[in-house]
Amino acid sequence: KELSSGTINEKSPPSLALYYYLEKYSEEYGVPFHIAMGVAREETGYKGPFHWKYNPKLTSSAAAYGAMQIQVPTANFIWDAPVTKKQLLNNLELNVQISMKLLAYLYKRYDSWPVALGCYNTGRPLVNDYARRIVK
Repeated sequence: KELSSGTINEKSPPSLALYYYLEKYSEEYGVPFHIAMGVAREETGYKGPFHWKYNPKLTSSAAAYGAMQIQVPTANFIWDAPVTKKQLLNNLELNVQISMKLLAYLYKRYDSWPVALGCYNTGRPLVNDYARRIVK
């Protein structure tokens, strides 16, 4: 699981960069790594550090952006500064950091990973198939 010995920069493949950021920010915000990986998998089909064709610059029909599919209003709620659609699409590190901060906030609020994940997915505190797939 440890990629920290290397460095990540703008030339790194997105799949390696995403893994590194998931590792870094899940630890910083106290989100279990398997939860962070599960959200990336569910949101954008991420298959791990060697998913060479992975594209993190995705937009959903619900106006959610980037690797972790964050909506602008949600990002602005959880972040300390205004966040734009362009930033969510193009700044992979910021996208992951906001996601981990949001997951930590939801877990603290509901004291349950299944409920926090359901809320991440729907905006409502519930346990759905999305949450069940990640927690299993």
